[in-house]
Amino acid sequence: MIGDTAVHADTLKSPDVPAKLSHVNLNCRDNDASFGFMTRAFGFKLSDQTRQFRFIRCNSDHHSLVLGFNDNANLNHIAFEIAGIDALMRGIGRMRDHGHAVEWGPGRHGPGNNVFAYFCGPEELPLEYTGEMEQVAPDFAPVKRPEDWKWPPGRLDHWGLTPGPSARVKAAQARFQFTADGHRVDG
Repeated sequence: MIGDTAVHADTLKSPDVPAKLSHVNLNCRDNDASFGFMTRAFGFKLSDQTRQFRFIRCNSDHHSLVLGFNDNANLNHIAFEIAGIDALMRGIGRMRDHGHAVEWGPGRHGPGNNVFAYFCGPEELPLEYTGEMEQVAPDFAPVKRPEDWKWPPGRLDHWGLTPGPSARVKAAQARFQFTADGHRVDG
């Protein structure tokens, strides 16, 4: 039986490491089927839709799962939540210290209005640091149409500071393919 617990210094949160899993982005061969399943079976709700992605949620975060419209079924990326823009920038430094260059970012996405930086992890796993995700009410409904989400030429996020995703992260986003039976194709 435990009557009390003590918080030790080594268990306190560090502001530049992930606090939780934020979202997963999956590219879907049949986006309508995947979207239908997630909304009917799991009760996810649509937050936004662009020409490339559907952003759905199971809590107050703008999105918990992103479903991409794609010819292939694969993992696009896994995103980890950090405390905000300062933590994002410190996290970029931490990743560089460990030999992982930024492959896209820093920037601020449109849907979700979250800050981001993408990296390639072990086995070229596509990873994102993200923070400041928009919080939505349970009855939130999309206000923009897919065609409303577009950027001026040469921009891929709100800030437009960096070029788009690197060739390396694009390759990583296509690497983790799934077969028709749902298992990863070795590659």
